Amino acid sequence: MNETLVVVGAGGWGTAMALVSRAAGFRARLWTRRAEQADAMKRDRENRAYLPGVPLPAELEIVTGPAALDGADRLVCAVPTQHVRATVGPEYT
Repeated sequence: MNETLVVVGAGGWGTAMALVSRAAGFRARLWTRRAEQADAMKRDRENRAYLPGVPLPAELEIVTGPAALDGADRLVCAVPTQHVRATVGPEYT
């Protein structure tokens, strides 16, 4: 499969969805709104805050910022309802 799938939300559920998507053959990107979380996940290749002990493969792209959606064929929203507004920003709500 050659499609790019972006998972918005890098909590436990979003991280798991990105891993499953990657295993299914998608080019998966995991999007977090917090740069420090993205940096830690890139460095550690693990989401220690929300899915500790599960390694993140090098092929799983960890991104932040709206440009992460560029070229996406599919989008999965894994953001808890109470955090959607803060995640997408006031320009969308």
